[in-house]
Amino acid sequence: MINYVDKTFFKTRYEADKIAHKFSENIKRLMKVKELSEYVDRAAMRTFKLKGVCVFVFNEKSNEYFCQDARGDMKEFVNKTINPDSLLAKELKRTKKVLTTENLKILMREKTTDDEHFKMANDLICELDNLKAVITVPSISYKKDYSLIAFLLSSGKKSEDLFSETDISLLENISNLVSIALENAELFEEQMDILTKSMKLEKLAELGRATSELAKQSEKAFAYIEWFANEFPNKKEDREFLLKEGKKLEIETEKFKLFMLGILNFSRPSPLKIVSLNVKKVLDEVIFMLFGGYDEKDNQKISLAINCPDYLNVLGDQNALKQVFFNIIKNAIESFKKDFGKIEINVFEQGNNIIIQVKDDGEGIDDKIKDRIFEPFFSTKEDGIGLGLSIVLRLVKDMHGLIDFETKKNFGSIFTITLPKTNSSN
Repeated sequence: MINYVDKTFFKTRYEADKIAHKFSENIKRLMKVKELSEYVDRAAMRTFKLKGVCVFVFNEKSNEYFCQDARGDMKEFVNKTINPDSLLAKELKRTKKVLTTENLKILMREKTTDDEHFKMANDLICELDNLKAVITVPSISYKKDYSLIAFLLSSGKKSEDLFSETDISLLENISNLVSIALENAELFEEQMDILTKSMKLEKLAELGRATSELAKQSEKAFAYIEWFANEFPNKKEDREFLLKEGKKLEIETEKFKLFMLGILNFSRPSPLKIVSLNVKKVLDEVIFMLFGGYDEKDNQKISLAINCPDYLNVLGDQNALKQVFFNIIKNAIESFKKDFGKIEINVFEQGNNIIIQVKDDGEGIDDKIKDRIFEPFFSTKEDGIGLGLSIVLRLVKDMHGLIDFETKKNFGSIFTITLPKTNSSN
């Protein structure tokens, strides 16, 4: 008989330890208070075969216990709250032990009706009855002055059996694990909240920079349009004026269009129209936008060499390819320390691909930041918004191409774009 009891006890103890271990392993993966509460309820319902269960977690902002999850015949308590000044909450915090209506009734039988412990036990039973609960298990924080951070309530077992000492011991073990997990989950949520707010502030700052740049670009374009409109009535017969300034107007309008397309493509990417494009033709249009239409003295500080056969065609989207060339060459121009330098563009075949290399002898890119140049909103320019290269990367990938670069501080950079070749003419 003794051997049988011993074996039964150790088997029960082993099962309880196994359950606690499994519970511990599972809650490690849960980093949100809501998910943790749901798991605790599911595990309790399954392990103890309960009629109902719910978990109340302390919310510091509202200063009350909030029911994060409820199941079985206690579903009605979901989203309900309990005041931390309630007798139940105070007693759980004071004793830090599991309370059952059965034990409270035993206490009442041991006391007289005028005894304060009798009255307290009776009031606690009334509170538990109002919550349809026969047992409550506290989770105590060991980091916050042993405060009550949560408690589980249950309406009892489906079998109507009482909770055994082994059950209560297991529940206490689980409640300790829940305390640690809840504190970790709350810390995780606080950090995520701080990070989210920080990211929102950063995005607002980025939006501000983008809006500022948009205003600057539009002001520049429309200022020229306004000037041209004012001059046109007096010079509409001046053919030289119309040709020269008309080209400038076309260039400024095209630049603004490309800038707007870049912003729109970043915020709401649209499908590309992949067709056969002549590289030389698209490149010439971009070069004209960046260098053409202006007095020769404006460009004499920059030496530009282009080696691109007329017959090379790629598969791509015309506006996308323009944006890629425009941003890469514009960055090369802006890399020069004293507004003068050399840019060399080489285009050649390599197997089934066309290689476009843009080389400059500008400042180059510092090793500390070169891994970040394709990040959205990352810019080394004081008034830059950092979208140019991130847009380039996306567009090149969307055209089934690759982009890479080599750089050396104070010696310049080489950006290499690889795009699929096509033999058809544009």
